[in-house]
Amino acid sequence: MTILKTLTIVSIAGIMGATTLSAEPFMMGEHCKSERGMHKGKQDNMRKIMQELNLTDEQKATLKADRQAMRETMKAKRATMKGASRGMSQFVTVNGVDRNAMIAQATERATNMANMRADRIEKLMSILTPEQKIKFVELLQAQKK
Repeated sequence: MTILKTLTIVSIAGIMGATTLSAEPFMMGEHCKSERGMHKGKQDNMRKIMQELNLTDEQKATLKADRQAMRETMKAKRATMKGASRGMSQFVTVNGVDRNAMIAQATERATNMANMRADRIEKLMSILTPEQKIKFVELLQAQKK
């Protein structure tokens, strides 16, 4: 192997290693706890909003069933994703980065998540009374402030 090829491989490996090390604390370490905490805060806010809407037992049962169905869907998606390569290594070769494929995968994941959130809100809105819908929107808007 020529010196140039060796240096190129070592440089790429070093960049990937540095990227992995700098991302690791966020994904696996202490920052992850704060991310969970942030997500938990959003859950708590939504839980408070639901309490203020004074949902009927029937509405609560419908929402519970919808949450369970969503969990099952996510579980199935995770199982299919385990078989597919999900890491950065599928996009990086010694010849460079397949930027378009990397962006396409990230876009697909973001679109799927946004669709699931929209579905969840649509289902919620479909079971609320007109008065509850108004209150729900007001509470969400007040939450931003």
